[in-house]
Amino acid sequence: MTSKTPPPASIPPPPLPVAPAEDTARYVEWMAAQNRPVKDTPTEAVSLRVGDWGFFAHGGGPGQSLDRTALDRSNHWVQRGDRGHWHAFLTTPGLDPAGAMERVAWLYSGIAVTPAVRVQDREKVTEPTLTISGDTAVLQGFVTFPPNVSVPMRMTITATKDGAKIVNEPASTL
Repeated sequence: MTSKTPPPASIPPPPLPVAPAEDTARYVEWMAAQNRPVKDTPTEAVSLRVGDWGFFAHGGGPGQSLDRTALDRSNHWVQRGDRGHWHAFLTTPGLDPAGAMERVAWLYSGIAVTPAVRVQDREKVTEPTLTISGDTAVLQGFVTFPPNVSVPMRMTITATKDGAKIVNEPASTL
C-alpha cells in the first residue's frame, strides 16, 4: 500500500507593485504660464512624490533634465535657489528630514549624503534635520554634486511664508 501525497499547491507570487503613472500635464501647463513652454519630453520622478507634490523636469533625451521643479496641486512650486514656496514644501505632512533632503538634492541635480556614505570629511557629515517652529522651517543636510561626488556640502534652507534663504558650506570648513 503506497500513500499518495498530493503535489505541493502552486501559490502564485504576489503581484509586482505598479509605479503610478506620470502626471506631467500640470508641469507643462505651469511651464507655459511661466513663458517657458516645454517643447521636448516632460518627465516626473514619481518615486519622489510626497503629499500633493510632484517632481518634474523635461529634456530631449536620456540624461537631460532641464528646469527641475516641484509642484503641488495648490500651485506652490520650488526650484533650485531661494525662489518659490519652500515653506509650503518643507511643512508638507509626512515629509521627513531624509526624504526632504533627497528631494532637495534631486532639484539641485545632486545626491543626498548621510554619515554612512564614504565621502571626504565623512566625520563632519550628520543626518539631515528638519525643524519646524512657528512660521519657520529649517532643513539642514549634506549633498554632493557631480563631478565631485566625494566632496560633501552642507545645505541649510531656512524658509518662512515670505521667502527662503539657502546657504551651502563645504564640509571641510565646518
